[in-house]
Amino acid sequence: MDRAVPQTPPAEVRKILRQEVNFGCPVCGSPFLTWHHFDPPKRVSPHYRPEGMVALCLQHHKEADAGAYTIPQLKALKRYPYLRNAKLTAKFNWRRQLILLEVGSNYYISPNHILRIADKDVIWISHDSFGLQAVSLNLRTANGDSILKMEANDWVLLGEVEDVECPPSANVLLIRVPKKGIRLNLRFRSLTEVKLRERIIQKCTYFIWEPIRGCISEWPVAVCTIEGVFVWPIQVNLTSKQTTGPLNNVVSCCFKHGGGLTVHKDGGITF
Repeated sequence: MDRAVPQTPPAEVRKILRQEVNFGCPVCGSPFLTWHHFDPPKRVSPHYRPEGMVALCLQHHKEADAGAYTIPQLKALKRYPYLRNAKLTAKFNWRRQLILLEVGSNYYISPNHILRIADKDVIWISHDSFGLQAVSLNLRTANGDSILKMEANDWVLLGEVEDVECPPSANVLLIRVPKKGIRLNLRFRSLTEVKLRERIIQKCTYFIWEPIRGCISEWPVAVCTIEGVFVWPIQVNLTSKQTTGPLNNVVSCCFKHGGGLTVHKDGGITF
């Protein structure tokens, strides 16, 4: 194969590699994965053949590059990964005095809840033992079966999914369960005042920027963006443009300080 292959494997190859190790490093279980070429090594023959690659966390990828594992050992790790009989767990080290939540194109600071659906808290802010803000959420099927539970940035995968994607930067979590109509895209980022202003004005208007800026005293600020489809207990769609409830009620480009969005059983929305 030509040595000028792209540095990042194709999406379908990455998905195959994640699935065969149950979405976690086959040595330690970390979901923050990279892609190791071993049969043959990439320096010998650049390729993206899944049978000659394995998903590893960054630390164990470095060890593999240094020769810690033989080819037979790496093939065995693909067949018998760490998470074969264990649950996928991890945490995000994004804790701050203040986190700006960008959820379904709406913005929240210090909310009592971020998204409450039919009296059930689905996304909310928690505090750790040092009083720092962190993110919590419940992702369930329409029947109420747990898919993912996150408490103060610590999360565990509890149900069957088609794909889980977490880059080694440890600031992104993508979950896809298409058979259940469920999707989650969660991303932390650190933004300067200039970058946040550009982002908000591009997505919304200048008028929402001023009250948000007035609530932030330290820069850069941590921003947690959450998009996806939540189906429990009532379906709500969160996109980069709007939040849509079950009656096609739409809320977009709004800002709330100290409160959140509630979707009621009758489909009505209170912001």
